Amino acid sequence: MERAALARGRVKKISIIEVNVAKIRSISAQFQYAVRQSAAYGQSKYDERHKGAGNQSKIKTYSYKTMKARIDVAKQFGKFVQEHHPEVQMARDITFDIAREYLEHKANEGCSHATLQGYTADIRTIFRVCDKCYPTFGHVTDNMLREQIRMPEAHPELVKDSHRDAIGMTRPDFEKLRDSFSRTSNGFKGCIIQEATGARAEGCCNLKGDDIHIENGRCWVHLDEKGGLQRDVEVFNAQYIKNLQQLKNQAKDGYVLNHRGNPIKPESLSKAYRDHLKKLDTQRDYRGTNSHAIRKLWANERYHEYRQNHTKLETVQYINVQLGHGADRDEALLAHYVDNLN
Repeated sequence: MERAALARGRVKKISIIEVNVAKIRSISAQFQYAVRQSAAYGQSKYDERHKGAGNQSKIKTYSYKTMKARIDVAKQFGKFVQEHHPEVQMARDITFDIAREYLEHKANEGCSHATLQGYTADIRTIFRVCDKCYPTFGHVTDNMLREQIRMPEAHPELVKDSHRDAIGMTRPDFEKLRDSFSRTSNGFKGCIIQEATGARAEGCCNLKGDDIHIENGRCWVHLDEKGGLQRDVEVFNAQYIKNLQQLKNQAKDGYVLNHRGNPIKPESLSKAYRDHLKKLDTQRDYRGTNSHAIRKLWANERYHEYRQNHTKLETVQYINVQLGHGADRDEALLAHYVDNLN
């Protein structure tokens, strides 16, 4: 790491454990080992954040799906280091420069903005867990990670199958789609979840009853989505809250969308939308973008609701966070979701 600032004034002491790790594990395996040590299955990320332990949540992995996604990135990042920087043998020798080089490599491969955002978050997490797992790694702070490991710009001309320019669904078309399903079907439930939260298809399929929180008139939904990204979405519409309460009561602690108790795949939900849309007389053609089209409908409606009582900057930042993009994302990204950023 740009180690002068980290190591100034102290002598590094390499533990016997770390030497042994270096001997028996590749750099990829060292990253994966550190990520696995962050497992916190069964604990609540939301509770820790609201109890003032938010920093601890950044070095913990709460779900198996998130763990799998982070392990995949650790494996890829490690292989990249082994191929392009074979001189790096130990996790403690990884640098911010190498992290930035890896992310630029992913951008040049044609990763979308959302995918790069996920990679950036996971690489920062790898630095955090290595900092905790390997005593001689060097102390890293959130400010340091935000400053040194920034998400590279995506190259739209290289991005394949991007949802960015998907057509947003109109309210009349959405209601036709929703009402074409039986009320007990996964398709109907998916529509209800997306209408209330703007969830991706992955978020709908991963949702469990206990991810829906309704207390004292407040409602928020915890979503576990693409690439292991997690977010909490606030819901204020009274009818939406009522709909979510019904789904929560039905699912209990199981999956809201399920087949015989097992979660369905995002592709199955999208196919159900696609099959029904083919039979409907809709205002627009949603081929290939049906699920994301509903997400854009939510963004449009939620933006204009929130904008009534907030400044444009506050609204852009809020909706970006609710969409899972991060408050620091600019208007250009949100403009792909909202028709009129007034």
